[in-house]
Amino acid sequence: MFAKLAGGRNFDAFNDILRGDFGTPQGGFKIRWNNFQRSRETLGHAETIRWLENKIEHCHPDNVEFIKRELDAARRGEGPTVADIITDIIRIHGPGGAEEDDGV
Repeated sequence: MFAKLAGGRNFDAFNDILRGDFGTPQGGFKIRWNNFQRSRETLGHAETIRWLENKIEHCHPDNVEFIKRELDAARRGEGPTVADIITDIIRIHGPGGAEEDDGV
């Protein structure tokens, strides 16, 4: 489901792209998310569970318990979804966000 982003395979890489220094266009980014409702459905708790199951296999051992708690919540239909995580990253870099100077 996730494409490689700036040589990375995670949300940190996406965040880094929006922060800049990875070929950021002059004047920043303008993001238009087509079919957002469909994406929200596709990137809901089922996809979040799949993502967390994969993440737990590759994370640092110190992070396993934290990810297990996130996974348990996702299995109950609780907590942020993949769509929420992506939206939050974009919001941080947009107008009014903590990193709005990035020009997204």
